[in-house]
Formats: sequence, C-alpha cells, structure tokens
Amino acid sequence: MFFILSKLLLFLLDPLVWLLALSACAIYRLRGPLKKLWWGIWAFITLLSCPAMGNALLSSLETLVPPTPLQKHYPVVIVFSGMLKPETNQGGKGLLPFGDAVERILLGSKLVKSGRADYLLITGRSGSLRAVQRSEAEQLARFAKQTLGVDPARILVETQSRNTAENAEKSAEILHQRGWSRGLVVTSAFHAFRVQGCFQKLGLELDYMSTDIRTPKTLRLNHFIPSYPGLGQSALALHEAIGIVVYGLTNKANYKRL
Repeated sequence: MFFILSKLLLFLLDPLVWLLALSACAIYRLRGPLKKLWWGIWAFITLLSCPAMGNALLSSLETLVPPTPLQKHYPVVIVFSGMLKPETNQGGKGLLPFGDAVERILLGSKLVKSGRADYLLITGRSGSLRAVQRSEAEQLARFAKQTLGVDPARILVETQSRNTAENAEKSAEILHQRGWSRGLVVTSAFHAFRVQGCFQKLGLELDYMSTDIRTPKTLRLNHFIPSYPGLGQSALALHEAIGIVVYGLTNKANYKRL
C-alpha cells in the first residue's frame, strides 16, 4: 500500500501535472474566438508529454536504419561524440559527466579490444556555444585508454567538428588520408539516419551499428500519463527530425542509398 501511495504522491506533486491542470483551468475560463486555439495548444503539449507519444516518435527514427550484416573485421570503428554534458561540473576528480549516449564509446571500445576493428576513431569537439579547453573526443579517448583498456596506439581523435555534418566531414578526411574505404559507424539509433545521410553525401558507404536504443518494447499504463521524461523524449525526437529535414534542404546529407 505504501508503494502505491508513494507513486500516487509523486504524480500529484509533479510540476508538469500542476502546470497542465492550472493551464486547463485558465483556458476553461477564457472567452472569445481564441479559446479553441488555446485548447488545441494545450492538447498538443499534453499529448507530447505522454511517454507513449514520445516513444512512438523516437521509435520511428530508431528504425530508419535497419540492421545490416556486419563484416568480420574493419580497419576503423567511428564513434560520434555528444555523450558528455558540458555544463556539468566534474568536481576536479577526473570523472566524466556522461549522458544517455555512453553506450557509443563502450561499444566502440569493445569492438577494438575484441579485434573486430584496428582503430577507434572518436570524432567531435563540443556542441556547446561556449569555448572548451579540451575537446570531447580527447576526453573520451582518455576514458577509453585509462578506464576501458584500449591501446592508445589504436585510438584516433578528431577534435575540430561541432555538429553531425562536421563530424562526418572530418572523419571522412581521416579515412581518405589513411586509404580506408570501409568502416563501421557507432552512434545512437535515433541519430543513425542523419549520420548515414551525411556520409553518403560525401560518397562513403559505411556500415552502421546502432546503440543507445531509448524506446521500450512494451507499453505500460503510466506511459499514457504526462511526465517530464515523456516530454523530453518527444523534444529529442522533434529535434532530430528537424535536423534531418534541415540537413536535407541545405544539402549536407543525402538520404538516397548510393
């Protein structure tokens, strides 16, 4: 009984629930032609706040790049950064502030250590608008070496790119310099389609291993209750969908198979 009551109390104390309830009361008291518009906006935000909707939107992106048969060996595995929180204080203890995408570096390091790839290429400086003293690629390289046990001689870093298009461009330059025409790209499942489009724009047909899958396989009753995590899933999916469209319109990505 205590467990059920604690969950109910957490729901009732959720600021998002109060915000939606109070805004509904305010809209109910409105008069005039804009009332229907405000109800539509309220319903749209409420719908996006439900984990079921956020998961559905994100799942549609995670399945855009279907699994493909992998080769037994690759000259390089390319890991996209974007898994650290630049605004988080590390406390001077050498601990990295990982976000949800930490599986990218874990899987990439595992592939190199197991012999499936010769080199681990980590790409990315920082997506932050503020200047950073050390690129994310360098921090992840140190983590791969010291914590995951990857041979430093087998780690390559690209430290200048600031977004997905630049990640692909700078990585492609390294591949061309070393004479590699094959490679395995490791990134989050929802991000893989845009990454693939960027490499195809550069004329590279690489293999992809998606990780960091964020959508559950089954629906639960609480997935239909508005929550901050649900709104976050929807926001992430919409952000990526906008990125896909913008990259296509600005000719930074080619989504047609080579």
